[in-house]
Amino acid sequence: KTITETNYDYLEVDTPTPTPAPTPAPAPPPTPAPTAAPTPTPAATLGHKFYRYEVPTSSANGAHLCINELQLWADGALVSTPPTKCDAETAAPCARTSSQYSDWSADEAFDGKNLGTGGRGWCAASGTGYGWIQYEFPEPVEVTEVKLWFWRSDHSARGEAYLEASNDGSAWVRLKTITETNYDYLEVDTPTPTPAPTPAPAPPPTPAPTAAPTPTPAATLGHKFYRYEVPTSSANGAHLCINELQLWADGALVSTPPTKCDAETAAPCARTSSQYSDWSADEAFDGKNLGTGGRGWCAASGTGYGWIQYEFPEPVEVTEVKLWFWRSDHSARGEAYLEASNDGSAWVRLKTITETN
Repeated sequence: KTITETNYDYLEVDTPTPTPAPTPAPAPPPTPAPTAAPTPTPAATLGHKFYRYEVPTSSANGAHLCINELQLWADGALVSTPPTKCDAETAAPCARTSSQYSDWSADEAFDGKNLGTGGRGWCAASGTGYGWIQYEFPEPVEVTEVKLWFWRSDHSARGEAYLEASNDGSAWVRLKTITETNYDYLEVDTPTPTPAPTPAPAPPPTPAPTAAPTPTPAATLGHKFYRYEVPTSSANGAHLCINELQLWADGALVSTPPTKCDAETAAPCARTSSQYSDWSADEAFDGKNLGTGGRGWCAASGTGYGWIQYEFPEPVEVTEVKLWFWRSDHSARGEAYLEASNDGSAWVRLKTITETN
């Protein structure tokens, strides 16, 4: 979901969930028919339109995030990425970034001129040390490997970084979580779907007595992890502070015991990107403050961005999320996201929230 409101002190958002398929009616006994040539199965569409490398704020270095060159490869062949910067007048194929230092722009990371350290490339805005760079194609493109050269190892990530992909620039799939840190060169394989083989022709059916149909198991609904995130680009000038976060399913409040995740506490529990003083994650799930002011969870002082998530031991269906903020200026100044995961690593964006404040 994309949230377009801004400067809110209360937020209520529906989240899409899959609908289980109905149990099929019993089929009549098959009638023998002449063997026909099989219909070819179309090949699966491989790849995505958008590919992104991202260093989150929690992995920021103390200087700049600087990438000299980013290359996309498919089965040993270099994918063409013309060195063009996306803007209002330039459509895909082109490169886009979260921010830019001076004239060190996105296109310089795709010009093929600097496969090493030093020199020139793209850098995020001064003093951030985090951000993202992505390449956008007009149609899906298969990518099986990504190679990156950094200005210097201390201008890369100090913690986890991510390779992500999308077909619309809004709903992102995490292809890989990169756990190495402080690198000046990075080479990462990316998983891609394998098209199903064309089935062999089936023999003509043999009539059989009608049997009772086997029930179709219900689809598994929901996820184990639900997260609300305000990225650095939407930071407010103070704190990100949430008094209460509620998860709902078809009009019923989902149970979220107010417990904070730590090394000794497993799901169900709440986890956050950072914490101000003793305003901890569990206070956003205690049901005590459905309004402004008072107490709740706040991100670390002076950040104004971050995330809060609830973790379940098994998938749980959620159709709506309700949030109360400490005050409207302690919410997001730009886009925020509702995301879900089943392993805490690969995230699906359920909604992009464009409302602010």
